[in-house]
Formats: sequence, C-alpha cells, structure tokens
Amino acid sequence: MPASPERRAALIAAICFSLTLVSGFGQTFFIALFGDDIRACFDLSDGGFGMIYSAATLASGVLMIWVGAVVDRVSFRRYSIAAALILAVAAALFATAGHVLVLALAIFGLRLGGQGMMSHAAQVGVARAFSGARGRALGLANLGHPAGEAAFPAIAVALVAVTGWQNLWLGIAVTALAVALVYARMVPAGLRDHHTEAMPPSAAGPASSADDPSKQPAQTPDAGRAQARALARDWSRGEVLRDRRFYLLLPALMGPGFVSTGIFFHQLPLIQEKGWPLSLYASAFVAFAIGVSVSMIGSGALVDRFGARVMMRGYLLPWAAACLMIAFLDARWSAFAFMALAGISQGAAATTVTAMWAETYGVTHLGSIRAMATAIMVVSTAIAPGLLGTLLDAGVGFAAIATGCALYLAAASVLAGLALARARGSVQA
Repeated sequence: MPASPERRAALIAAICFSLTLVSGFGQTFFIALFGDDIRACFDLSDGGFGMIYSAATLASGVLMIWVGAVVDRVSFRRYSIAAALILAVAAALFATAGHVLVLALAIFGLRLGGQGMMSHAAQVGVARAFSGARGRALGLANLGHPAGEAAFPAIAVALVAVTGWQNLWLGIAVTALAVALVYARMVPAGLRDHHTEAMPPSAAGPASSADDPSKQPAQTPDAGRAQARALARDWSRGEVLRDRRFYLLLPALMGPGFVSTGIFFHQLPLIQEKGWPLSLYASAFVAFAIGVSVSMIGSGALVDRFGARVMMRGYLLPWAAACLMIAFLDARWSAFAFMALAGISQGAAATTVTAMWAETYGVTHLGSIRAMATAIMVVSTAIAPGLLGTLLDAGVGFAAIATGCALYLAAASVLAGLALARARGSVQA
C-alpha cells in the first residue's frame, strides 16, 4: 500500500535533515578538531596544513559546479547514496593515510562528499519535494547543521580519548557506509519528479520565508511597498556583474565563510593561546548551535518585517563582536559567548543573504546569481586556512588575527549599507 502524502513528506524531510547532519563530518568545525594529530603525523606546520586544506577545499568547490548539476540528471536516491559513499571512502583514507598526498585526497573527498554533495542534495531534495510548504521543510532540513555542530565535537573528543583519532575516523567511514545503505532502502525512488503540495506543520518545522524567495513580500505596509519597488524588474547575471553594488556586497558575502573557516580550522592554536581545555571548547559548540538555530528562526521573522536589505547592514556585527571577544578575553566563559555570537551571524546569513539577492536583483535569474555567489564564497573559504596559517607561522598571534577579522567584518557591513542604500534601479556600471 503506497504511503500517504503526509508520511512521504515527513520521510523526505527526515532524510534531508539526515543529509545536513551527516555532512558535518566533512565540515571545517569537525575536521579541524584533529589538526594537532594531523600536523604531528605528517610533520606539518599550521601554514602547511592550512595550504593543503585550502587546496582541497578549492578543488572540491570548483568540482561542485559540475557535480552539483548531476542531481538534475539522476535520481535523488542515487545522488544521496553516491555522496555517502564518497564520504565513507574519504573517511577511511583520512584514517589510514600514510602520505601527505593521500591526506590531501582524503580531505578533498570529505569536503566534496560531506560539505558539498550532502548539503546540496538536502537543499535540492526539499526544493523538489515540496512546493506549498517549501520554506518550513527547508527550515527543518537545515537544522541538521547546528545539530551536528552541537553534538559531534564533544562526542569526538570523548571517543578519541578511548579509541584514538584514526579508529574514530574508521568508525565514521562505517557510519557513512551504513547511511548509504539506509538511503538505498528508504529514499523514495521517484523523488526527482515528485512534488508534495502540503505538509503537516508538525513535520515541516519552523517557517523561513527566506528559503523561498518567491514568498518574500514583507508583512508590514512599509516593507510591502519596498518589496513592490524591488520587483520592478529582474536582473540577469551579466547585469549583476556590471552593477557596482554587487562588488560592494562581496566583502559581506564572503565574510562569514572566510572568518568562520579560518578561525575554526585553526581552533587548536586558538585554544592553546587562550589556555582553554579542548573539552571545554568542544562543549562550546553547543552555544554555537543554539545561536544558529535561534537566529535562523528569528532572522527570518526580521527579514519579513524589515526586509533583507536592512538586515544585511548588521548581520555581520555579532561575528565582529565575537572576534573582539577572543582577541581581548581569556576567561573560559568567553568561549561560549564567542560561539553564541558567531552562531547568531551564521544563522542570520542562512536566511538573509538569499532573500537579499531576491529583493535586490529579482527572482527570475536567482539560481544563476546564487551559483555565482556560492562559487565566490567557496574561494573565500579556501583562502582562509592557508592565509591564517601563514600568519600564525610568521608569529602573528590570534589576538591580532581576530582584531583584523573584526575590522574586516565592520568594514564589510558599512560597504553593504552603501550598496543597499538606494532602491533597485538601472544597472550601476
């Protein structure tokens, strides 16, 4: 007997949540926990490991331009299984690597299969499976990211003390293989052509209108008039590239990815400089996850009320405050405050940036504009580990690095405000 639409909807949402959750094994916050072990095993400096990680991230990001399009030609089930299998193989290589080239290949696979394909599959799967409740379903699926950030670091630190880091990664490989088998059994075969028109609120999770730009009219009269003006026409990607405002927005677009990847990748030198136990820092990721979750929900409501163009001018400021906190404070509580503030900005980015593109440039070509912006963000995250690692090798302390990051984020906010001060109109060549 075929499953009811409600049960099918709940199953798809749960699968996409699991994709974002398991993608955490390929995210910087998790891989960087093993930085000391990797550097010791391969006799690498901070800068050396950072350069390897940057190169692997850049290569996986560039490849995702083509690999991401494959999901348009194959079933969601096959794509999800392939992502899990790539993650499994990469985790096994990471555990058994005896040469730095094998390590680089393993990191490339972790970034491609986990951070890239699994996250991408979750977004595409929800977008295809839901129309009437797409925003709520995307909200639920994306909560897998903060769930992993809250749980994985503390669990990993505890297990490494018992099993060693290499055995832990072998366990991750087995886990990813098991996930692939579950997807082969549970993912609906016809998802690529399936659209669920309705979803029970209990299954859909919190609403986020920013996840569906077509539902972006604000709920207040002033914001509604602003939205009506914004929808005057839709820009092509070529027009966006000729618009000066786009380049003023780039620093704000790259800020969260650059700063979070750079600091989280080199988190072990940070906690050593601060004198924090690794277990304390790992537990602070719970505060990061809470900040992300609360901000995802709250910033969506603020975008509806005030508009994403207004939100863009201040969403980086909590990250700037977090950087200043680690620059000037060593108290243990500051680790949790740092994580909470960083999480607020990261969560706001998830809802604000996409809505801003829609409000500023329209929705007709939103896909191509987002793809271009995503490629730029990947480049920024690839640069960060190598650049910060080089600074650390040169003797620059984390206080100076964090202060520089705070100044960058503040300047990026000012530039975003200048870019968005004027209503959308003709191309600003």
